[in-house]
Amino acid sequence: SSGINAEYGRTSPVDTKFPADQNDDELVSIPLLMKCVREFEREYSRCPGNTDSNLIGDEEKLSALLGKLQKVGVLESQGMFVKDFVRFGGTEIPSVAAFTGGIAAHECIKLVTKQYVPVDNCFVYNAATQTTTVFKI
Repeated sequence: SSGINAEYGRTSPVDTKFPADQNDDELVSIPLLMKCVREFEREYSRCPGNTDSNLIGDEEKLSALLGKLQKVGVLESQGMFVKDFVRFGGTEIPSVAAFTGGIAAHECIKLVTKQYVPVDNCFVYNAATQTTTVFKI
């Protein structure tokens, strides 16, 4: 037998799990938090964390909205995302904007040319861990 499997002594391909598959449970929090941020903006007429003096209070308010949406409270892993959403105060990071713009452009090209399969439903990108995933909601 030849090839990479023979070189490494394997008889069958290795079942590889990509980082995006490993973090799906955490990444599902992002669309939920986006919904909570929109609700926060409707309720308070501003982005959460828009000033330094609002950080702690806004974190509590956003956590309360998330807990109300989920009806089970805020999970420990979601607390990190809540802090990040409040800390960034509605700003947009240029590298994240460039990445998501590239994804959106690529998806538009797929639709216009009717080639390849577009992303189905909700595409989530976590810039902190450089992972992506797709959810059907």
